[in-house]
Amino acid sequence: MATVESRDSRSGGRTGEARASRMWFEQPLNERIRKFLRLEFLFGQTARLIAIEDAWASRAAIVSLLETRDAMGRGDVKHELINELERQRSRLRGLEGNPHAQQGPLRQLLERVARLIESLHGQSGQPGELFSDQGMLEGVHNRLSIPGGTCDFDLPGFQHWLARPYRERRAALLEWLEALSLIRQAVEMILTLVRESGQSSREVAVDGAYQESPDASRPWQLIRVRLPGDSRYFPEISGGKHRISIRFCEQPVQGGRAVPTSSDVPFELFRCSY
Repeated sequence: MATVESRDSRSGGRTGEARASRMWFEQPLNERIRKFLRLEFLFGQTARLIAIEDAWASRAAIVSLLETRDAMGRGDVKHELINELERQRSRLRGLEGNPHAQQGPLRQLLERVARLIESLHGQSGQPGELFSDQGMLEGVHNRLSIPGGTCDFDLPGFQHWLARPYRERRAALLEWLEALSLIRQAVEMILTLVRESGQSSREVAVDGAYQESPDASRPWQLIRVRLPGDSRYFPEISGGKHRISIRFCEQPVQGGRAVPTSSDVPFELFRCSY
């Protein structure tokens, strides 16, 4: 997943001084982080669609919510989140008393992680069960596998709901999204901790290619590549426990087929272990 930041948050200089935008590209290296990244994407997409007044955006928000429920239904996501949060808590506790760690913020972070774990344990049933009581949502879900299957004549009840005032649609959408808020908070917490663990370096992909083998004693969970916002290149990243490979490509024709570049490409590489 690629994201763009409009300001380098680590930049010095005058307050408010803008820097060139940068692009982030991420590659998960295990199935757990892959699932969490997809959930993060879906939560963000849904929230942005809800904020748009247009009825077409509300339609898309419903589809995004249903995709989120489906993504959570593949395995016990609550159990996976609890296990990962417990692992993060154990790591953070190892920093207590470390003179290089700010103890006040560390204690606050440990408290937040503990509250999330407790809340997840206390949540009865599976996330998204509220959706099963919503006949309209189930009707939409049942038609998604058919191209154009949510057309107005297929789902007149859905068409009627979309014609309601925006404030009513927004209230309902926010209620359904709120039912998943605990899962969203846990996903965001874990991915923040993983990203902040990244050890970075400046590298050069010679002839557009770069390879590296991770330390077996500290396996990476996530690889992040940062490029200038105006870069003509983008990375295709693959990897596992023993090696990561990055191949930089470009698109000579806008929207056309990507081709590997033979140019040397400087980039920033972040190796995230926790």
